[in-house]
Amino acid sequence: VKIFSVDLLTVKNYDISHILNSLSLLRTKFVDDDFNILDIMINDIQKSKLLDTEIHDVVNTVNDIHGVFLSYIFWPNLSPKASMFVYPKVIKDDLEEYEKGYEQFQKDRVLTLHPEQTLVDINIEIGGVNKPFRVTLEKLLVLNFINDSSIKDIKMGIIMMNLKMPLVMVKSSLEFWAKENVLIESHGGWRLNE
Repeated sequence: VKIFSVDLLTVKNYDISHILNSLSLLRTKFVDDDFNILDIMINDIQKSKLLDTEIHDVVNTVNDIHGVFLSYIFWPNLSPKASMFVYPKVIKDDLEEYEKGYEQFQKDRVLTLHPEQTLVDINIEIGGVNKPFRVTLEKLLVLNFINDSSIKDIKMGIIMMNLKMPLVMVKSSLEFWAKENVLIESHGGWRLNE
């Protein structure tokens, strides 16, 4: 269950076909009862795709947000809740709008966003070329903070303090954007690669 949950939590675009193939091979060797929790987890991902599409039909946000809706008591590898982060107004407004869309379809349920399971589609201009990205919420927050900051080279500690984000997430986000050539390391800090 733990191994499959890690794989399912890293899925992008709700495509779990490769996981279903692996699971079908295992089903031949074990009893069906061993797969009850995995079936719930797979069902969560499949329903998430449908619910996300329905939400996008009724909400209008600046950032194109995509959620994965999990029955959290069955998932062993969930990260810290995204609600602990500090958001700029535009992102906070988008998340609230997305939550309202969720509530229209899931009455009497509460949506709790997780930074590594909430995805956002963005376009970034790099060297005069628009490049699309589908990134996790914490990656968007780190990039947005650096973009909006008046500090030339922003230290990792400043990002952690201002966003209330763990070191591991900040470091992972910075490395991701550096690999994509969006950020560069400069004078012990980070800045946009303009």
